[in-house]
Amino acid sequence: MKIRATGCAAAAYSTRRLALGGLELFKGRAFFAHLATTAVVGASALLVVEDALNYKLDLPAAVALEIGIAASVFVVPQLLLLLMLRRDLGRAFEVIASMPAKAMPMMLRLMSGELEELEQRIDKLRRAGRGIAIGRASDWVKRNCFEATNGRYLATDSNPPSRYMARYRDFLAAHADYLTRTDRKDSVRMLLVSRQVLMSDRRAHPRLFEEFVEWHKQKHVELRYLAATTAKQVRQEFGIKATDMAFWKDELVLSWITSANGRVVQVQMAVAGEHDYTQSQKYLDKIIDRSKSFPADFVLTLEADHPTRSEGRFRAWGQRSRRLLRGCRRRCAGGRFS
Repeated sequence: MKIRATGCAAAAYSTRRLALGGLELFKGRAFFAHLATTAVVGASALLVVEDALNYKLDLPAAVALEIGIAASVFVVPQLLLLLMLRRDLGRAFEVIASMPAKAMPMMLRLMSGELEELEQRIDKLRRAGRGIAIGRASDWVKRNCFEATNGRYLATDSNPPSRYMARYRDFLAAHADYLTRTDRKDSVRMLLVSRQVLMSDRRAHPRLFEEFVEWHKQKHVELRYLAATTAKQVRQEFGIKATDMAFWKDELVLSWITSANGRVVQVQMAVAGEHDYTQSQKYLDKIIDRSKSFPADFVLTLEADHPTRSEGRFRAWGQRSRRLLRGCRRRCAGGRFS
């Protein structure tokens, strides 16, 4: 009796999780689910037409055929879902099977409670967002996004390079781990700042600026820039809340707004297939078209036009020395030192 009860509890748990996870999963894979369902319905319709042309079905046979069509439409997507979740379900059953028989009902309740809590957190993240301290933002995005995604990564950020390195250096490390795991070389990061802001940032913080640019070169991440005013205009055009976002193609988008004091970032998630995700994708496509790529000699050009502090001091010292030397020559020529 105990074994039978445990088996019923496990079956109930699996059915419940299947129903709860089905909708979210099919949002991201709706094309394949609809394709399979359409194939089943089409095949069934052909059978109906063929039977109608060649045979006259009595009422019980017609009813049975209709039931078969309806059952196929329902069963095929569920079978696809089971196929997609086979590894996760297998891990859940392994955990349950490793417990003593008496502890299995308790473990099922514990797992169900954890999953319900996770559902609530994800639902809140999608509907209202959540605030995260700047110091924890990189780790949060790594655990919840970079480690769970495989799609092409596109990002926008309103910070110049030096401030980005000060706030999100760990974010670059998480991005690097993602690139290594997926072996992708098609990421894009766009800074929503003007060229004048970039030049000022290069003069004030040359080491951080060059470190930022060099990281993107080494990781094969395309680096672009666009004025923040232009990005805000496009954002309003598509009705999205933030200009700054991290976007994983065909998976999810994470938008964020940094607080006025720069200590907290408000993040909100939308998954592929949702309205906010689609609008964010249109926003990114448009601002990428309007943005400019960092020229290969951008750092060198800034160095030539706007020297660093040490170079400026050296040149000023040289100019003062030359003026003193010319003054001495004039005094000697006038006989003042004779």
